[in-house]
Amino acid sequence: MASVITILSIFCIMISAFLIKYDSDLVVNFAFSVDILLIETMIIIFFILAVLIMVYIRKKQEKLISTMIDIQTLKNSINVDRLTGVYTKIMLREFFEDAKEGLFGNEFCIAICDIDNLSNVNNEFSHTAGDRILNILGNILKRYESNNFVPIRYGGEEFVLGINENIDKAIRELNQIKEKFKRECKDEFGKQVSLSIGITIADIDKAPPHILSEADVALRYAKQSGKDKISIYDEKTMKID
Repeated sequence: MASVITILSIFCIMISAFLIKYDSDLVVNFAFSVDILLIETMIIIFFILAVLIMVYIRKKQEKLISTMIDIQTLKNSINVDRLTGVYTKIMLREFFEDAKEGLFGNEFCIAICDIDNLSNVNNEFSHTAGDRILNILGNILKRYESNNFVPIRYGGEEFVLGINENIDKAIRELNQIKEKFKRECKDEFGKQVSLSIGITIADIDKAPPHILSEADVALRYAKQSGKDKISIYDEKTMKID
């Protein structure tokens, strides 16, 4: 900035010298010299003020951006599960709120998937291996993540999936997820780890806890039927406790 001010000062002096030399009618006296000096000083002062204002605005912008980044980081730490990379329970409430506002039409699907026999993996390998398996599933679910597919870690080895698709397409996607999960676990641990999944066609007129209970009952049936299965809730044959 000092170099710019110096150049500006020299420029002002050159203009003054030019006026004095080529203006024959110009009377140069002490008062005139003082006026020229004052004008040059004012120009430099205004320039310095402009630079200071620009620096101040830039610092304020940088601070605002930094604050926004901190807020987003905090929001992510609250909304995103650190181990699996999928959403936390907080997003489940937002998903149901969006559904209630009609963003998903009259019907959508809720699925609950559970890793089969994860405790056996922990005992055979280690809890670190169990965490890695959770991470594998989280990574797979994130590949499907979109406005129509919201993966949420519900707790432990259970994940809730909000799927804004018809039941047939939802089942196809869930089967793909099951097979990818088994394959990736087999490749890394030499052991097949499976998923059991319960799914229900959700009605927006039903309360979220009731919808989750339907998916949970379907999950229980999948477990009782031998695991590694997808079970669709049927209110005629499945009873909510």
